Amino acid sequence: MEKSKEQKIYALLNDTFKEIALCLGGIFLTYKTDDKLIWEIANSLEDIYYRSADRLESILGSGVIFDLNNSKDLHPHPAIEGLLRILIFKPATKKCK
Repeated sequence: MEKSKEQKIYALLNDTFKEIALCLGGIFLTYKTDDKLIWEIANSLEDIYYRSADRLESILGSGVIFDLNNSKDLHPHPAIEGLLRILIFKPATKKCK
């Protein structure tokens, strides 16, 4: 089954934020970044992600659901792992009013 335009847009948002999180995780590991800074950056990215998804929801008129079957075998920093866990928005099947 081919993905709808909405599904492709949400997939792009999710994939972009996942790539950013993984990129930053690698940088943090390489440069032995302070734990508090990692948490601050991950929390800020999470806020930006939610605002972006909210804007998409307003533009597309679709609801947003979570795909809770998003288990990975990665072992990044807990802040990055938490960020990756929330990057699972999908468009709902019904239009919101």
